[in-house]
Amino acid sequence: MGSAPVILGLLVLIGGLSCLAVILAARWLEARSWARSLVAYRLRLPASLDSGQVAAWLGAVAAGTHAPRFPLLPPPPIALEVIANRDGIEHMLCVPDSMQEAMLAALRAHLPGARAQEHPDYLAARQRLRFAAEACLSSHRRPLARERAAQASAGLLAALQPLGEDERVTLQWILTGVGTPRPVSSLPPRQAGLAASGHAGSGGRVDPEAIRAQRLKMDGPLLRGSLRIGVQAGVPGRTYSLFGRVWGACRLLNAPGVQVVRRLLPAFIVAGRLERFAVPLMQWPFLLGAEEAAGLVGFPVGGVRLPGLSLGAARQLPPASFMPQVGAVIGMSNYPGLSGRALA
Repeated sequence: MGSAPVILGLLVLIGGLSCLAVILAARWLEARSWARSLVAYRLRLPASLDSGQVAAWLGAVAAGTHAPRFPLLPPPPIALEVIANRDGIEHMLCVPDSMQEAMLAALRAHLPGARAQEHPDYLAARQRLRFAAEACLSSHRRPLARERAAQASAGLLAALQPLGEDERVTLQWILTGVGTPRPVSSLPPRQAGLAASGHAGSGGRVDPEAIRAQRLKMDGPLLRGSLRIGVQAGVPGRTYSLFGRVWGACRLLNAPGVQVVRRLLPAFIVAGRLERFAVPLMQWPFLLGAEEAAGLVGFPVGGVRLPGLSLGAARQLPPASFMPQVGAVIGMSNYPGLSGRALA
């Protein structure tokens, strides 16, 4: 008789762990399938971007990867990489094949003047970097200093140059939408629950400033993210120096009560995750508003001009629908989605 509750408890525990294992296995398989379906585009960003436009595009990304509440298999994220070497700085956008049209349409709508060119060899030629680190936020309830987004973005890009021969720095973001959050209540948690159920009650005191900060955090599109920084250099001392330069720039948006901190993970594990575009299976390290993320993705905003940064000048235009495709062909379109269309 006395052993029955123990056996029942063990069965419940085993059943719960089995369900968790099945969910994690399904997510792992989905993440592997997502990584294999990625298509890479090299971005040529215009010199006239501002942080509001970048935030609007990130908001479109959040909407396009909007997840239902408590999903077993969340929608596929996108990946952004900023690669710096001796030759300069490149921006790469990697999207799953099924989302190409939606993400390119968002790019054209919110980043006017941006050019996207498919880079089929980019994903096949990946190499593991010698050193890598992963970041997270110390708090998901308080916003970073989004009013400093333009300065933070300029500082981050400046930290990526100059680099010597055989030196390389990669900044990788995996981003997905959060969905629509619940309103932030002014009541303490217990009292808010009683009020929602129609009962009166009294609870502990709340901090008005903390509530105001959380409401500011939730004001606008939200993204979950994973940030990794990889460095390749000739000697360990130079590797750590380059990493410290870039890592310091990632902390420019730190604010009271919230900061970007390094996760306690071995460098070789993070380097493997960066190489294979690993997606978090449980908790995402970052919860960011679109305006916060605009200062951390490494896009040139505010007319910044820096060494190694090549910016576009002319806007990429699609071929006119009335232009014939047969006859005296004078060229081929390289517009994303219409690449290879004959122009006669």
